[in-house]
Amino acid sequence: MSFLLIAFVCLLLHLPPAHSVHIKHSARLDTRLWRTLLGQRLAGYRKPAEEAGVEGAFESDMRLTSQQMTDILHQQQQNQQASLGASLLPAGVGGEGGGRGGRLKRKAVAHHSYLWPSRTVPYVFQHDFPEPYRETVLEAMQFWQRSTCVKFVPFSQSITEYLRHADYVLFRVGEGCQSSIGRVGLGEQTTEIASHCNEFGSVAHELGHILGFYHEQSRPDRDNHVTILRENIRSGRQHNFLKYSTSEIVTEEPYDIGSVMHYGPTYFSRDGGSRTIDTQDESYRAVMGQRNAPSFIDVKTANDMYTCNAQCDVWPECDNMGYVGPDCTCMCPTGLGGYDCTEVKSSTGDCGGVLKSTSGTIESPGYGNGNVYDSNIDCLWLIQGPFDTRSISLKMDGFELEDDTIQPCAFDWLEVRSLGPHLNGQRFCGEGPSDGVVYHGNTLVIHFHSDDSYTFSGFRLHYDVTKTSQSQPAMAHDDGLHGLDSHYAYTVPQSPAPEAKTASPEYHSPPQEAKAAQHTTEDPPQYHVPEAADFTTDAAASSDQVPSYSVETGGSLTHWTEWSPCSRLCDGGQRSRIRACRVAYCYDNQFEERPCNTHPCDVTDLGSGYDYYSEEE
Repeated sequence: MSFLLIAFVCLLLHLPPAHSVHIKHSARLDTRLWRTLLGQRLAGYRKPAEEAGVEGAFESDMRLTSQQMTDILHQQQQNQQASLGASLLPAGVGGEGGGRGGRLKRKAVAHHSYLWPSRTVPYVFQHDFPEPYRETVLEAMQFWQRSTCVKFVPFSQSITEYLRHADYVLFRVGEGCQSSIGRVGLGEQTTEIASHCNEFGSVAHELGHILGFYHEQSRPDRDNHVTILRENIRSGRQHNFLKYSTSEIVTEEPYDIGSVMHYGPTYFSRDGGSRTIDTQDESYRAVMGQRNAPSFIDVKTANDMYTCNAQCDVWPECDNMGYVGPDCTCMCPTGLGGYDCTEVKSSTGDCGGVLKSTSGTIESPGYGNGNVYDSNIDCLWLIQGPFDTRSISLKMDGFELEDDTIQPCAFDWLEVRSLGPHLNGQRFCGEGPSDGVVYHGNTLVIHFHSDDSYTFSGFRLHYDVTKTSQSQPAMAHDDGLHGLDSHYAYTVPQSPAPEAKTASPEYHSPPQEAKAAQHTTEDPPQYHVPEAADFTTDAAASSDQVPSYSVETGGSLTHWTEWSPCSRLCDGGQRSRIRACRVAYCYDNQFEERPCNTHPCDVTDLGSGYDYYSEEE
């Protein structure tokens, strides 16, 4: 023990301060020992909290109806997935499929009856649902509401009359996190939140289920991107790794390893540490199972599923895999912006920008001469080649970033979006990639990130743009794509938006031909996947109603109804009013609530109703 104490003291004497530690070029890149001794944050396998599971839930957190379960397993039997075998299916399920019919769309339900009518999800908090849980749920609701056309509104009699159905989501405390998939249609459906999963990312995941999302790793094309290591799966849990067939999921969006709906590498591991899901390319491990926020593709899928741009008369042409969002402007991949997604987000250091030359050098701030990069840096580069670009090749001239033996690239990393601007890319750290990287497309996003502690010498890379008329530059290895299919890469401007295939009968699909784009002097809001810390609960979000975001719609709305009676006699109730939309969709608020009877209850108030909160069961 004394030897360990002496060693610890000696290490402290030779270490710079804990924050912004500058380590010489020859220092070790793995900082796990130092972080352990100094009690700093350590990296580990990403283990989303909802993976802990609830007994009886499908894939650990999905509460399926008997018909949903029957449809999934019946289709598995029809497709003769003999490798799993009938003995692996949960007892008491099976039989003929049917029910509401319809396929799972992308990674979500396709049939209209599982989508929420009028893009509105009524909800209720059980009376004993703790305030910290409410704040987290409202944060997650605010994210989905801000990024899509879906609205979350407190359940009441007036909203029932307006929507013409009495379905709603009850949030209550449970042993874990679990949700139903989409709108079940049986009145009350429950979503449970537990203390260990009361965090923004996990709750956003559960709200994804409520909107109609299934898990990403269940897609039929998952074996092209991840490997299921069945020998490491806990006994009796193999059925949680079913791969849905192409008749259940239409893979119109690319597989998204960085989806908030994707599980981490140790899901149902036999010993808690062995990998059960692994990426085909280890450079994508760092993003699998992330719970910072829904990804760009997650949000796009929700907008497509609920036809959020159906009311747009003018469709701008969005480059770099952006798309037309609910406000009829381009929603851009993370880090990109501008009217048509051709601009790059400002960097936090002396770095970044749009590069249009056919060759050049990119380096971390301060690279060379024994310098180290600064902490808390985010640099974004957009290499924009001409339209006849065949590929963009990268060659590292020097590379030293902080590393970790357990979870590489958890702290400092260089991201190369080699699957396209819209998807999470390869992340390199330590001594960087062993070979060059080749991207088959004309637009490549590169992102360098450093955290708040240890820094090293950084990196320098050289890039070359090869046109279709040129021969491919020689690289140290093969094309460096690690099995990448070139169809993922963005090479030409996005074509006019096709007719949405998931539109409900009461919705109007977007026009077949895109109309002429009308430029504006203001940039549209760009999509941004923030860290959980970026979200704050302001005064508006402290109540049980999600703040609304709307624009004026002229005469497309009726007049407001009268305010409803107060829902409580004391201790704070709610009044509500509604108005109807005369057109296919209105962005302005159609439902409002305000507080009433905020005085404390006394003996004369006992027995007052709980119309706004659910009574204890």
